[in-house]
Amino acid sequence: MGSGKSASCDHSLNPRTEPFPWANTRRLYQHDHLRKRLRCQGSHNNVALVFPMVAGSPPKRWHQIRSVGLLGVVLATVALYVPGLSGAFLLDDYENLKGLSHVRCEEGCSGLLEFVLSGISSGLGRPIAMLSFGLQAPAWPSSPVAFKLVNVLLHSLNGVLVYLVVTKLLRLSAVSRDQQTLLPLLVAGLWLMHPIHVSTVLYTIQRMTELSAFFSLAGLNLYLLGRSKLLENPRKAYMWMSSGVIGGAGLGVLSKESALLLPLLILVLEATLLCDVHKPRGWRLWSLLLLWLPLAGAVVYLATKLNTLVLNPYDYREFTLKERLLTEGRIVFDYAGKILLPRVGEFGLFHDDFTLSRGWLSPLTTLPAVAGVLLLNAGAIFYRKKAPIASFAVLWFTAGHLLESTIFPLELYFEHRNYLPSFGLLLAISLYVISALNKSRGRLKAGLTGLVLFAAMGMVLITLLEARLWGNPALQATVWAEEKPDSLRAQSRLGEFYIAIRQHQHAADLYEQVASRFPLDAGLHAFRLALRCRGGETVSIPSSDILVQRLETARYSTAPLVAFDDIITKLEAGHCQMLPTEAVLVSLDALAKNRAFAPQRTNLHLLRGRLFATLGRYAEAVAEFEHASIDHPAVALAQVQWSYRAGNIPAAKKHFHRAERLIRDSPLRFGSYNSQLQKTGTLLHEHN
Repeated sequence: MGSGKSASCDHSLNPRTEPFPWANTRRLYQHDHLRKRLRCQGSHNNVALVFPMVAGSPPKRWHQIRSVGLLGVVLATVALYVPGLSGAFLLDDYENLKGLSHVRCEEGCSGLLEFVLSGISSGLGRPIAMLSFGLQAPAWPSSPVAFKLVNVLLHSLNGVLVYLVVTKLLRLSAVSRDQQTLLPLLVAGLWLMHPIHVSTVLYTIQRMTELSAFFSLAGLNLYLLGRSKLLENPRKAYMWMSSGVIGGAGLGVLSKESALLLPLLILVLEATLLCDVHKPRGWRLWSLLLLWLPLAGAVVYLATKLNTLVLNPYDYREFTLKERLLTEGRIVFDYAGKILLPRVGEFGLFHDDFTLSRGWLSPLTTLPAVAGVLLLNAGAIFYRKKAPIASFAVLWFTAGHLLESTIFPLELYFEHRNYLPSFGLLLAISLYVISALNKSRGRLKAGLTGLVLFAAMGMVLITLLEARLWGNPALQATVWAEEKPDSLRAQSRLGEFYIAIRQHQHAADLYEQVASRFPLDAGLHAFRLALRCRGGETVSIPSSDILVQRLETARYSTAPLVAFDDIITKLEAGHCQMLPTEAVLVSLDALAKNRAFAPQRTNLHLLRGRLFATLGRYAEAVAEFEHASIDHPAVALAQVQWSYRAGNIPAAKKHFHRAERLIRDSPLRFGSYNSQLQKTGTLLHEHN
């Protein structure tokens, strides 16, 4: 009583003793209690410490410190990635971006719309991501640095959004000004410069992941902006929140489908870090409509399409649904280990050598890993109010992996899947580090500070080494092949490098050696045929008997289709005359008989049709395209040309009218074919 304060004053929220920012802040939003509380605290400075939103904005110098610090972090990130800009295009870059060759921006960007709508990565086509690539068409394929530079700048921008998210979270909590300055910079710096993101930033096609994260983070910022205004101006607050969820998820999905998880990520925030922040009565209805209902709709849609989207595609994978789920239990722990304890030589693009879990104890780590994932998430849900930070880290990381690391028949392992999920772990570790430093004194504090700086410098050094490796294609191909002897893709990448430096026989020898170790891979045999186009008759190719034997029983992959497309494209241009076309026909026939390639029957018909056309066998080419049954103007116009050359004028007119209908019915998508349609129409008219 001698202190002059009421005996009823509750000091449980004193930020000087509170271990973490997020704890018991619900009552701060209850106005009557807040007024009593502020009277108990007494001074303006204490008001700022307890609840910065009420006390007013920090002084100008804090904003200056933040701005300079953030600029320094961004510039350091760009400098860190500069050595990686000189790298090459890889893997899916070519298959997804080859249409850029038909975009002519010097002629008003003709073909741009067709390219934007031609995405093959998913059913939605990811048009926003494709547009970002399409605007760089003049740099394809001669300047990978231009594409990679955009990726680096986009990554830096995402780091700014991470900084803003953390800042807004802190403003919703009771935390001091120095923590408001240090924590966002620490989290943004760790996230921007972590080596696990190198294979996202410097792998050109993963701009799709970056853009999806950009819209998700932008939407999350708008949501938190509205969330902080719920008591001041509910109508305006709900407008910001709704814009964040709808705009962030909607635009993000058009870049990559992982943005569908934004409502779930917001629910994770509300259940953990914001669990004690007051929610007005209308919030329940809003969250039901904007968060829970979209998630429920996605689940219902998935249930109705379960066979098409999930179960049936496993027929063409080398693993089952059960095996994938068992393996992903081990993989997510591997991801988390790379994020929390990065090590030299652990990062890269190729992880197809990761051991598949064939059963609960095969390998032995499978059962502990799956049990660990389940127990950690159950504990995070149960203790989400008592341990909000740890719960947030676990649930955010798990939620971020729900699409790409669970039931869908995707490939097993890619580091880029951690681009946004890693935020949860890095925020949590940053909070624990700052808390430990605040509690320590003297030599202990100096030792902890030194340890933290040493760990941060080590992490940055690993990222720099990885970026330099990505910027040196020769070294990259060699190192990956040496580090990953059981990775088919790493070995194939070395073969591609040999081809790039015109060491065709070296590549052929390598493919032959690797083919003996991977007898079920179809791509290696197709690549050996493609090598004949580049290296001439001195390059050996498999016999027809070997091609039939291997390709009829090979497991599914898109590699042989890419190789045969390359071969036929060269034949159409009048090159590759030294390759026996019979070997190509035999190979395509063998793949058509292979049940694993049933999903690609349409593409196989198209390839055969194009091959027959190059041989002057136009009637057979038209028949192959008829079997393909594709309603696309390019296919219809090709059938017009080949029917005309085969002397079948009625068939040519039929396909011409089909092309007319397709372009008329979808002018936005197929408008770029109008000029080709007019030329073809003129040809038919002259014949009449």
